[in-house]
Amino acid sequence: MTSLILALLSARRAQALIVTLLALLATAGAVAGPAYQRTAERAVIGAEVATSMPLERSVQISSGPGRWAPREFSVRIEPQVAVPGFTTVYAAEFNAAAQFGNRQAIPRFSYRDDVCAHVIIRAGRCASGAREVILGRRTAEGLGVGVGSEVRFASAVLVPDGWRAGDSWTELTLVGVYDPGDPDEPYWAGRRYFGGADRAAPEPAFVAEPTLELVAHDAVAYTADLVAGPDTFSVERIATLRFDLDQLRQRMNALRASVNTDLPVLLDRIDDSRALVGRVVPIAAVPLILLCWFIVYLTVAYATEQRRPEFGLFALRGLPLGQRWALALGPTMLPVLIGAPIGYVLGHVAVSAFGRATLPVSVPVPVGTDYLGYAAVAVAGALLAGAWAQRQLFRSSVGPLVRRVPPRVRTAGSLTAVLVAAALAAVAVAQLRVSGGELTGVSLLGPALVVLAVALAVAHLLGPMSRRAGSRALRKGRLGPALAALRMARRPGTQRLLAFVTVAVALLGFAVIAASVAADRRADRAGTELGASRVVPVAPVPAATLLDATRRADPDGRFAMAAVTIDPPEGPTAPRVLAVDSGRLAAVTAWPDGTSIRPADVARRLRPAAAEPLVVSGTALRIDVTVTFLNGSLPSLPLRAYLTPADGRTEKRVELGQAQPGRATYTGEVTGCESGCRLASIEIRQPGQVDFTARLVVHGITQGGPDRELVTGEQLGGWVASRQSRPADRLTIARAADGLTVDVTAGTTGTLDARLRPPDAPYPVPMVAAGPKLTDVVGVDQRREPAIEVGRVDLLPRLGSAGRLVDLEYLNRLARSVGVATNAEVWLGPAAPADAVERLRAAGLVPGTERSLDGLVTALGQQGPALALRFHVATGALALLLAIGAVLLVAAIDRADRSIELRALRAQGLRRRDAAVYARRGYLWVVAVAVVAGIAAALVAWIAVGPFVPLFADRAPDGALFWPRPLALLLPALVSAAVLVVAAFAAAGGRRGFR
Repeated sequence: MTSLILALLSARRAQALIVTLLALLATAGAVAGPAYQRTAERAVIGAEVATSMPLERSVQISSGPGRWAPREFSVRIEPQVAVPGFTTVYAAEFNAAAQFGNRQAIPRFSYRDDVCAHVIIRAGRCASGAREVILGRRTAEGLGVGVGSEVRFASAVLVPDGWRAGDSWTELTLVGVYDPGDPDEPYWAGRRYFGGADRAAPEPAFVAEPTLELVAHDAVAYTADLVAGPDTFSVERIATLRFDLDQLRQRMNALRASVNTDLPVLLDRIDDSRALVGRVVPIAAVPLILLCWFIVYLTVAYATEQRRPEFGLFALRGLPLGQRWALALGPTMLPVLIGAPIGYVLGHVAVSAFGRATLPVSVPVPVGTDYLGYAAVAVAGALLAGAWAQRQLFRSSVGPLVRRVPPRVRTAGSLTAVLVAAALAAVAVAQLRVSGGELTGVSLLGPALVVLAVALAVAHLLGPMSRRAGSRALRKGRLGPALAALRMARRPGTQRLLAFVTVAVALLGFAVIAASVAADRRADRAGTELGASRVVPVAPVPAATLLDATRRADPDGRFAMAAVTIDPPEGPTAPRVLAVDSGRLAAVTAWPDGTSIRPADVARRLRPAAAEPLVVSGTALRIDVTVTFLNGSLPSLPLRAYLTPADGRTEKRVELGQAQPGRATYTGEVTGCESGCRLASIEIRQPGQVDFTARLVVHGITQGGPDRELVTGEQLGGWVASRQSRPADRLTIARAADGLTVDVTAGTTGTLDARLRPPDAPYPVPMVAAGPKLTDVVGVDQRREPAIEVGRVDLLPRLGSAGRLVDLEYLNRLARSVGVATNAEVWLGPAAPADAVERLRAAGLVPGTERSLDGLVTALGQQGPALALRFHVATGALALLLAIGAVLLVAAIDRADRSIELRALRAQGLRRRDAAVYARRGYLWVVAVAVVAGIAAALVAWIAVGPFVPLFADRAPDGALFWPRPLALLLPALVSAAVLVVAAFAAAGGRRGFR
């Protein structure tokens, strides 16, 4: 029996080779899916870590002032803070006053492990011994010191009117001057060491550890930062990181230290991205394996038709049933078993090569035993497909087998298959919609089932349509087309081939559509989230300083725009505020397409004309007031003025005194405004929960030293009053003949905001909004200000579909206090020069790691869903190759029977031209119908399932349908048509075979 099976294989070597190749592909496909999934998961981890924020890759441990003794810090308490995979960076600091001559600054007096390796030493060297210090370049310039200077240091404390130095001074030698490096470098662990202007020292004074104890101080804040290393986020290590972090928190609680980290956020993102890879890859891998099984079935079924006479003779001669099964299955099983191990190895090799070409982080895939179970399933499926294809050999009687009568198309069976596939597709789509897009169970096969239903429906219609076309051609005397159409109608193999090719084209089309839509969505998201071609985060800095530095770096407003994102106190779910230098919107921002208002118009609406700021440059501030009515618990009205220094230092509160009934001039002392301070507001203070009602008239405001009139009574008529948040409080103003009448009522809640503001900023704040309607915005000082909507759009840069866009300068002028912008950035437009970042550094800002539009698109393209969609496109291309092979295979098996038919028809007088049409048209029609039906099926599948295909790791599908570009439909159609037509023409034998 074995020799007979080998003889059968030798007689049909081409068919045996084809079955071997198909088994190879099926096994390789079964291995490739899970192997690529594991490889992509490792690549996803690397990509997520590479694009993560510093605090997501580090752990901040802080003792708080005075909680750790110097002895605890000096011994490093390594066993308590150490976590495998992390490097510990110890630091300590306190506030100090630095003095040289009559100049003074308040730097942070800091020690940090190996700090000089992470700053840029511009002059001198690093501080390595006691009584040595290095200062930042701008701090040194402000003090007027250079390398070798002796600088005095003392403790410093923050008081209501600024910083106050202690009485005990220590001289240290300045041995180096530095510039900050990258403040977003992992070494800094997300801590903000640089920036700010309220201290006149935007950089710390770094010293060696022994120097800390030499300068007088109240309390030292000790920290230990854990910085992740290159092996921290391996697949094996990630599984234990959460446990290690929980253990660390418990140990630090015992040491009275706090732990701050966004590491769980990164781990959640990695888990989500890996999970999406695991859910999306099978959507492509499973249909590929099913296609391989089907083509094995198709191959064996066509080969079985040729072997029908042989089995008719076997049955006629009384060969036992078991031997007949062996002769039937042997030529199929042996090639499958030969091709399987080769395919197992090839699957690993193919995934490694594909990963190197497409994944952001190349991960080798060594050949092992991890995927033997998947390979076994593929082999078993191929064997079952081969056995099922030969069932007709044992169901037919001897007569039809010997007479080579092929089975006819069974309409009922074909219709049943269509209905079953349609029902399964409906269940899959319904499950997707009911579960909100959760890819589980049968919904994983949603696209494949929709495609299969369409393909089977088209194949079912092939028979009746071909019969009609053949009859019509016969009536017109066109024998070639008639014979080709009738042959298609009567052969079940043609239906199978059409269904197979349609499914293959549809899978490629669906993959290209999904990849194209995903690429468009990534580009749209990147443009919206980033807001500009390039974005440079800068160290925390007052808004006024940010505006001034940006304008000095780009005085013409061609390429740079200051921007601050303000997070609301309610948390991340509330709409954010984006405050920008709105006059530069049109030149810089990547404004979302399709918005109803263009950036130039937005700028005009956000920045209406306003009065110039009132600048105080004297040593005293005077206000002329008449109190005409005062009732309640207050014997007099406390008056205060707020002044904002031009250099961004802390605002100055000028106490003007207690206003008594009657007219008088009240004076407050002003210090530190020689270079000019903006008069921000005049306030009637409510001292605690004291209720009162008062009326007063403000006649004018002047300054002393030098004397100068700031505001006349007539000019006061343009001032505005703050809006109140509680009904019990009331503040109204009205023009008077000689000034401004003010009526104020304060309730007992202590919430009165009785500020009178100069008209140097519109009030309420103009805003362009997206999302829910609100009547206020959060200012740079985290206080709410009333706002008025001057425009509404669907999307805003950086904020997306929910947020508020305002002018930064106007919003800053309305602030009660100088707020340091913790989310300060400079947006750079397309016209930005190559040295734009250096210009910002020269203007006094401390730039962080620059982000670009291209970089963000690339980062989004490295998330799990994007990697999985690349695998979809690869499997779609492989499916098309299988379709080409199917056309060539079926034609090769069918060529003998067709040649006999052609010779018989030519002998009966069939013209050569009709014979050529008969030989070619069948496969060309199958290909043409399959390409059109396949692209249509892909589009139907996208409409049904596309809204639930994950496109981002950190965003669940929202159920919205995004239409692909026309090229996404045209490209797979043209490629499929081109290669399949060539295959069909070659399958027909070119110009031979019908002479």
